[in-house]
Amino acid sequence: MSDAFTIETLRAILDEHVGVDISPHELQKAETLTMEELGVDSLAVFEIQGVVERDFDVRLPAELLEMTGGEVVRYVELAIVEEVA
Repeated sequence: MSDAFTIETLRAILDEHVGVDISPHELQKAETLTMEELGVDSLAVFEIQGVVERDFDVRLPAELLEMTGGEVVRYVELAIVEEVA
């Protein structure tokens, strides 16, 4: 399991596992767009949830499509912090 979950981590997961490519210069925009607006569909949600659970031991909520990239990052980071505490 990695130490941190950042917007870059999310970008890599979207690119490698779901085929959604967000260029490095679009990362700031990705923080404010929902997963659906970024091109994630309902089937891709299961893949993202599986990767995050496997790699970070964090279960993402069913409402993932409605969350922004920034919300996903904060959700995972908070869960990691709470697990350590």
